[in-house]
Formats: sequence, C-alpha cells, structure tokens
Amino acid sequence: MNKEELAKIWCKHLRLESIEYTDDFFFLGGDSEDAANILAEVKERTGLDTPLSLIYNCSVLNEMHET
Repeated sequence: MNKEELAKIWCKHLRLESIEYTDDFFFLGGDSEDAANILAEVKERTGLDTPLSLIYNCSVLNEMHET
C-alpha cells in the first residue's frame, strides 16, 4: 500500500479532508477505535494483519508506512 492510499484511509476514519505525511495520529484526534478501524481497512485491502500496537509505536503516517 502506498502512502497516498494510507493517507486516504486515515482521512476517512479521522473524518478529515486531508493530512500531511508528518501528521501524528493522536494530535489529529485519533483514538483506539479509530486505530482499530484503520488497521481493519488496511487488512481488508492488503491482507496484512497489523497489530494495534503499530499505531501506538508509529503514530506518524510516514513512520507507519515505512513499517
């Protein structure tokens, strides 16, 4: 999944028009429910089963994408 696709997923679940690749999930208002929904959509699109801890350890979009 490329960064643009991941950014669109973040925007959808955080209810934002756009974000920067350097934005932090928690500073954007993300919570555990948003994190679970984002990771569920990533899994649906890619088949990758990503642990919830990923967003807590890599809360910036760039970091998450690189992981």
